Amino acid sequence: MRKKIISAFLTAVIIIAGIIYGITIKSKNKINVIEINKNETAASVVNNAAANLMKKQDTKIIKIQMDAMLVKPHKDIKSLKLDSEIILKGVVLSAASYISGPGVITEYKLKVSKPYNNNAKTGDIISIAAGGGIVDYKQYLKINAGENNKKDFDKSSEKDIPENAKAKVTIGKNDLMERLKEYVIFAKTDRVLVNGIILRMYCSINSYEGQFDLEAVNKRVINKALNYNKRINEFEQKIQQ
Repeated sequence: MRKKIISAFLTAVIIIAGIIYGITIKSKNKINVIEINKNETAASVVNNAAANLMKKQDTKIIKIQMDAMLVKPHKDIKSLKLDSEIILKGVVLSAASYISGPGVITEYKLKVSKPYNNNAKTGDIISIAAGGGIVDYKQYLKINAGENNKKDFDKSSEKDIPENAKAKVTIGKNDLMERLKEYVIFAKTDRVLVNGIILRMYCSINSYEGQFDLEAVNKRVINKALNYNKRINEFEQKIQQ
């Protein structure tokens, strides 16, 4: 299998590769076909269609993990805050994934449980776009390994892929956000390509850098990409500085 580098740095600031403006994507070729057990919970995926398919024993997920080399990486909360238009804590209500150019994006709808600036208030429903998602594998393969493109995948393995296979694309160290889980998001307005239409919406900063998991039991805020793991009160003090 051959590696392919996809540049997402565009003058129009469009998320063609399904990743936020300013990121270069390099496939790590980590592709595995796995059986999804019918006992798996819906929380292990992000969109409802994929969650329903997981109830079937013959549904398969092809995992595709990609690395990101950032044009403007962030090293701490302060730099993320400076680049963000909106900072919020919220629960994921729904997620819809789309093939966007040669990549994948997901539009998440979050219900704000706590705003950290004046661009949202408690109870608001906010849409946030981020790189990665779950889409039909055959459609994804047409974009990424078509006759006019370099082969990113081993085409000889196609015979082993069932018709209802899904591609789960993740970027960097962070996983996709899950329904009914709470996250802290740093985002700014950007342009997103969805079904051939350019939309302006909030996008998680550098896709995964702006996404923080909340560990409710131990009251900690975690971002694997930034090697960040702090108590919630310490995190919130940093945001308010």
